[in-house]
Amino acid sequence: MGVVGVLQFDVLSYRLKSEYSVDLLMDQLPWRFVRWVIESPRDIEDLQLTSTTHRGRDSREHPVLFFENEWSIRLAEEKNPGLKLSDIEPMETFAD
Repeated sequence: MGVVGVLQFDVLSYRLKSEYSVDLLMDQLPWRFVRWVIESPRDIEDLQLTSTTHRGRDSREHPVLFFENEWSIRLAEEKNPGLKLSDIEPMETFAD
């Protein structure tokens, strides 16, 4: 579930508890930025990244990187010439 702001999580937790008698346990993750890998000079597992950068794949199996801060994004781009990142999900292409 995605929400904007901590208050929305509080509202969700309250409603689940009061309307459905469900307790909600939430963990906050450290990453603030996600970037889709558009082009990479090497496999995503072989990229030079900070120790706190997390590699993953989205629901369409596109490679994504999760960063804690903007400095980590810049470092990834500097250490991996040819790496192209996007802050929006790539569009699907259709075969002819």
